[in-house]
Amino acid sequence: MTASLDESHFASAYKKGFTVTLRSVRYLGANAETAEEVAQAAWARGWQCRKQLLCPELVGAWVNAIARNLYRSVIRLEKRFLQLEDLAAPTRSLSMVDAGTMIGSCSELDSRMLTMYYLEGYSTGEIAEKEKVCPTSVRVRLMRIRRRLREKIQVPVSATFAQSRAQ
Repeated sequence: MTASLDESHFASAYKKGFTVTLRSVRYLGANAETAEEVAQAAWARGWQCRKQLLCPELVGAWVNAIARNLYRSVIRLEKRFLQLEDLAAPTRSLSMVDAGTMIGSCSELDSRMLTMYYLEGYSTGEIAEKEKVCPTSVRVRLMRIRRRLREKIQVPVSATFAQSRAQ
């Protein structure tokens, strides 16, 4: 860390630069609440990463760049959530699928692994120790079980295609 960027210098840069950071985030289009959260997060990140700063005189500009990047992340996250609303609902509601029935339709070992992993919170390594297999085998087996169960609850593509052509 540069000797001139100690706690007091960073604190004075914060007092001078926080309102500038806040205005720059507002200029990018953020509402008041989001702008304040992003500005605070940027100054906190600046404090955490202050050892990386080569020129202590540029703390304000550096933190403003952090704030811009944080606000871009917020925008990307908001866009991701907005796009999810446009997706069509699945043809078969997953709430209608009974987990107990699905687990019961598996073999004894498969149902034990599913129960340990998803319901009891065991890691694949812990399951491997209990079942006396390697962790990779557990991961592969869980992947295959999930694939089989997904195939059971999904409507076949050919049936959906035939129904749409008949209409």
